[in-house]
Amino acid sequence: MTFDALHTTAAAARAVLTRGGHYIAIVKGNRPVLLDEVAALPWRQVPTGDRLREHAHGRSEIRTLKAACPRGSAFPGAVQALRITRKRSNAEDQGYSSETVYALTDLHPHQADAAELAAHARGHWSAENKNHHVRDVSFREDACKVAAGSAPHALASLNNLLKGVFAHAGYANTDHARREHTNPYRAYDLLFGQHRRSTT
Repeated sequence: MTFDALHTTAAAARAVLTRGGHYIAIVKGNRPVLLDEVAALPWRQVPTGDRLREHAHGRSEIRTLKAACPRGSAFPGAVQALRITRKRSNAEDQGYSSETVYALTDLHPHQADAAELAAHARGHWSAENKNHHVRDVSFREDACKVAAGSAPHALASLNNLLKGVFAHAGYANTDHARREHTNPYRAYDLLFGQHRRSTT
C-alpha cells in the first residue's frame, strides 16, 4: 500500500503491517520531525538505485531513486528510506524544474529492489494524478498537521464528500466551487437546497 503524506501516520503503518501487508509512505512537511530525520541521511554518499527517462507532451522527465537505511527510525516497521528526484525539462523554453520527495518503507532490499520501489511510487502518483492537485492545492492535505488517531482518514473522507458534492452540483473546478461557497448561507444552500430541489 502507498500512503500520500496526509496518511503517513504510525497508526496507518501498523494497520497495514498487522494485516501482513507492506507500505511505502510519502514523507512531507506536515511531518516535520520525520522529514528532517529522512532528509538528514547522507544521500550524497548513496548510489542511485534506479534511473528512468521518459518523453511525453514535449517534455522530458528523469526520475531517480536512492534507498538508504534510516537507523533508529521511530516509524513503525521502516527499514528503508527513499529519496525520489524528478527533473522535468520543457523543449520549448529549455527550462526545467526539479522535485525531491522522501518516503519510508518496510520492504527490505531482498523483497523489492530499487526498480520495483520506483515502479510502486510511479504507480501511486499515476493513480493519484487526477486527484492529487485538488487534494494538495485545493484542500492542502499534504500541509495538514492533523495526525492523531483516525483524524487524517476522517479529514480525507470529508474532502472526498466535498468533491462529490461539487461534482454533483456541476462544478468542474473545485477551487472555483470552494470560492463560491465560503459564505455559510451559500454552503448551506449547496448542501440542503439541492437536496430539497432534487426531492420535489
